Amino acid sequence: MVPRRLAAERLAGWLELAEDRLAGTGVRMYLTGGNDDEPAMLEVLERHDGTNVIACEDRVVDLDDEHTMITVGLSTVTPWDTPREASEDEIAAAIDRSVRFGPRRRSVRVQPSLPPKDTPIDTCLKLEKRPGELRGPSARPAGS
Repeated sequence: MVPRRLAAERLAGWLELAEDRLAGTGVRMYLTGGNDDEPAMLEVLERHDGTNVIACEDRVVDLDDEHTMITVGLSTVTPWDTPREASEDEIAAAIDRSVRFGPRRRSVRVQPSLPPKDTPIDTCLKLEKRPGELRGPSARPAGS
């Protein structure tokens, strides 16, 4: 599909630009997809072979000698039926897999792609679909 190919090319270009801009700064950028991102975009991240931009989905990333980061880009179910939605149990299992296989560090940061449930940043619009019409919007929590 042409739009996915173009999106993949654009992302690859942005990754190269970030590598160029971050070169020599000592700054690293950790990147993963979110619930809106097609799996093909994650493949672009996985193929990226740079030193300043690090793909971190489904990886245990050492930030330094004491700190490790685990990143999960899934989200709970949204009103928009996005490509990377999962149940709470599936998200917990993804975190558990990473923790189980990761090195033991004093500090592990789990980086989810969704906000904590029932916090001010947890509100999203809920759209109700009924035959022949779209109702809404109303607010609802979507965090975990």
